[in-house]
Amino acid sequence: MANAMASDSEKDSSKDASTDGDAVANSPLFRGADIAGLARLLESCQARDLQLGDTIQSSGDEVDKLTILLSGRLQMDSDSSSLSLQPGDCIGETAVMGGKATFRVAASRDSRVLEIPAQTLREMTNASHEVARNLFDLLSRNRERENAQVEPGQLDAQQRVTSVDMVTGLHNSAWLHKAFTRQMQRCTRDGKGLTLMMVDIDRLRDLNERFGREGGDRVLANVAQTLSTHLRPGDLLARFGDEDFLLLLPGTDISQAVPVAERLRNAVSRARIADDESETVTISLGLAQMSSEQTLGSLIASVDAALHRAKTQGRNRVAS
Repeated sequence: MANAMASDSEKDSSKDASTDGDAVANSPLFRGADIAGLARLLESCQARDLQLGDTIQSSGDEVDKLTILLSGRLQMDSDSSSLSLQPGDCIGETAVMGGKATFRVAASRDSRVLEIPAQTLREMTNASHEVARNLFDLLSRNRERENAQVEPGQLDAQQRVTSVDMVTGLHNSAWLHKAFTRQMQRCTRDGKGLTLMMVDIDRLRDLNERFGREGGDRVLANVAQTLSTHLRPGDLLARFGDEDFLLLLPGTDISQAVPVAERLRNAVSRARIADDESETVTISLGLAQMSSEQTLGSLIASVDAALHRAKTQGRNRVAS
């Protein structure tokens, strides 16, 4: 794969290039495809490294490439929703048809991406039935994601459906964007502290492999229930992305939030979460306190970095 011309904000994109092949093969776009048969087209694509905060797409930009996240994490934000992307996830599925982006996308930790130009993407769909099928699936998911955003004037019943995550019963990213932003504005106005907490189930993908997708969903639901029963009045909890939860603690500085996080961590480790009752499920938690005039997107990036520290330090712990 071609290397990017590094900007001041980018790292040497040749770093860890040997790992790109597996990351590309594991992407939903190439599921079941003959990667070797696409090698010539992949060589024309550009891999590059991003640093925390680098923006790769703004709302209104022309969509002229598909981007695959190889490692790290990206954050997608629009006026009504926020979504965290994991390695293997794609953005810009509509590049094959053209159009404008509806989300801002930025790196919420140091990341590596592969960019596939629209013309190359079209050639890949012509060369591989699997890529064409997978791209259609991605486009369908993109449409569902856009339809899930709450539009002004919708009926209350419709708003409740589109703001609730069906696996856990918690509010979802579309809801939290508005609710969390409103609480941040209120605490700023009243001169009160506010702390955001990100919760990640340790080794959830391993649990999915052991217990199947349905078993993994029950783990998510049981963790959500455990967190919910240990909330304080006024705390806000929502599912965020596939593996994480966000918990907003209004009127709480980070020193007050640490014992709250430890109580949640201990509650999950003691609860019967998995189908196999002998299996201990643990969580890692990151904390970040809101600073003056900070946006929700930048606060999420800060708490995501704290969560990353908790996981790299051994998981089942709290970091800030």
